[in-house]
Amino acid sequence: ITSAISLDENYDTYVVSKDIFSNVYLHKHLPQDRYVALCLPVAISEDVASTLFQSIASIKTAKLEDGKITFTTQTENSVEAGKVYLVKAKKTVDELICLGVSLITSAMPEPVKIGNLTLHGTYRVHEHTAGSYILNYEGTAFVPATGRAHIKGFGAFIK
Repeated sequence: ITSAISLDENYDTYVVSKDIFSNVYLHKHLPQDRYVALCLPVAISEDVASTLFQSIASIKTAKLEDGKITFTTQTENSVEAGKVYLVKAKKTVDELICLGVSLITSAMPEPVKIGNLTLHGTYRVHEHTAGSYILNYEGTAFVPATGRAHIKGFGAFIK
């Protein structure tokens, strides 16, 4: 193992580089009973992802109606660096440990246009104001960010 990488949803700093073999420690609350948005700076292979997640989905379409954004998804088997996914953990955890991950790719999240909306992945804590939508607690729709809503790192929002 070249190094260990610790990623924490409550902090803004992380160091990830390409072409290393590492243990990845992600400090993020991941429940097993609902979807949460996940965007990572590293790729997780199908073999490793199948031990961590009961479900992985990418957002394919999104539509704003009645003040919230509903979406359709496509089932995925692995996690690409810099892309947004909705995931359900195999069991509820506050730390996800991926041992011996080959970090062949590392990427910054790029905004993705879905119709007239833009999906943003983020690696750092964000404070949102009017015009941003965040995933609701149930993980079923993106709802308007109210007041000064915070989104934790390694998540996503739509604007």
